[in-house]
Amino acid sequence: MTIQQLEAFSNTKPELRYITEEIIKYLGANPPGSPGGSSYLAYAALFSQESALANPVMSILKNDLGIPVSDWQRSNTGNYFAQWDAGTFPLNKTLVVPFGDWNGDAQIYLPISDGDAIIGYYAFYRSNDFTLQLEVYNAAWERADWFTLAAETLLSIKVEVYP
Repeated sequence: MTIQQLEAFSNTKPELRYITEEIIKYLGANPPGSPGGSSYLAYAALFSQESALANPVMSILKNDLGIPVSDWQRSNTGNYFAQWDAGTFPLNKTLVVPFGDWNGDAQIYLPISDGDAIIGYYAFYRSNDFTLQLEVYNAAWERADWFTLAAETLLSIKVEVYP
């Protein structure tokens, strides 16, 4: 069976799509950078929080990193993190969308709006080669939990790791 046949089959059976993608990756039949393959590995998820003091809930949409993510944790008000194996997010090869290859020294924040006004700000970044971090602030620049500002609204996060 060719890669194209396997992909066509998995498109007819959505419940089997995940396992066929894993088989393709395992066999090395469609590695990053090959024709039809991706030139980077990606991690994409939807972030939410069910209460102000709770750890975040992540709906993983894509995880090409080849290793499972640890559970995301709330370390204190408005500060969340997850850790992988050392070296997962190398400096100058990791793109934290839409923030870039941020090393934790820049101050790049995106606004959180309720549709009428800015109610807060957030920054999502790699804090070292194995940790992703999310910081949340209210409009007065005080740390605030995601749930306090946005209730159960989903925040999309994406990280790309290049060879």
